[in-house]
Formats: sequence, C-alpha cells, structure tokens
Amino acid sequence: SGKQTDAQNASIAVTVSNILQTQFPVVPEAVKYGIEQIDTLYPGKGVFSRLLENKAWYFDGAHNRDSVKELTDHLIRMASPEHWTVVLSFMSDKLNAEIAEYWNRFPNILIYSQGSDRAASIEQMKQYFPHAGVLNHSVENGLPEFKTELVIFSGSFYFYSILSDWMGSGTASDK
Repeated sequence: SGKQTDAQNASIAVTVSNILQTQFPVVPEAVKYGIEQIDTLYPGKGVFSRLLENKAWYFDGAHNRDSVKELTDHLIRMASPEHWTVVLSFMSDKLNAEIAEYWNRFPNILIYSQGSDRAASIEQMKQYFPHAGVLNHSVENGLPEFKTELVIFSGSFYFYSILSDWMGSGTASDK
C-alpha cells in the first residue's frame, strides 16, 4: 500500500541521514519536519495526479517494474486500454522490456523525448514501443490534442516539469 511504502521510504531516509551525518549534517528536527510535511511540500508526489480540472489527464512518475504494473493495472480497472491515450517519456536507463510489456497492453501510445543527455531518444523508445506514435510538442503550441478523453503521462518524474509548462500555457477550450 502507499502508506506502507511511505513508511518504508521515511525509515530509509532517516537511516541514510544518520549514516551520512558527518558528511551532510542534518538536525533530527529537519528530518522530522520533512516527513511530517511531505504532503504539503510535495502534493501528489507524482503519483496519479490530475493535471487539469477540465480534462481527465493524469500524471504518474512510475518508472520501475512494480510501480508500472500497479499503475497500468489501476488504469485498466478504470477503463479498458483502448479508452486511454498513453504518453510515455523515459530516461534511457529506466527503459526495459519488462516495463514495455505492461504499457504495450494499451493500443494508443505516444512517445516523447525530453531531449536531455540522460533521456531516452525516440529511436530507443521505438525499440520497445514499435507501434507508438511520436508526440512532437512544445509549450508554444498550447495544449496537445488526443483521440481519447482519458490520458496518462508517465515514464519519468522529470517529465512532470515539461507537462507543467504545457498545462500552464493551456488556453485550449474544454473539448
């Protein structure tokens, strides 16, 4: 469950903080504050966040086997795969056949390259998603348009800042 994962992550953070205390001194109060305020400091935490009030567009930073399986199963429980447009953008070191297998259950996949040194290229992503279309989009174009009402953006937490720019520029009418 999410709460169990949060508790495990908090425990790991405290342990690492203690181990690295000589190189990176952190007062225990700061760690405690960070854990207590996590939802305020990082709302949504990149886990199935709705991007716009007037559209059923979601972001989830799932990028490992377990999180991708959990996310894709959740999406399929919400609506059958053909009702979703999946927009994926990966870091090259997170792209693998196991993750692709979960996503390839969806027929409407678009891939987007973030263009950084670490980001997967269109060519790399096409190896795992041969039937995917390519989303060429920039903030100047306003909001992208999709064939389905349900849209999930995923593959990398880094993708979120790009999407935030796009959504902030969104002046498209409610379609």
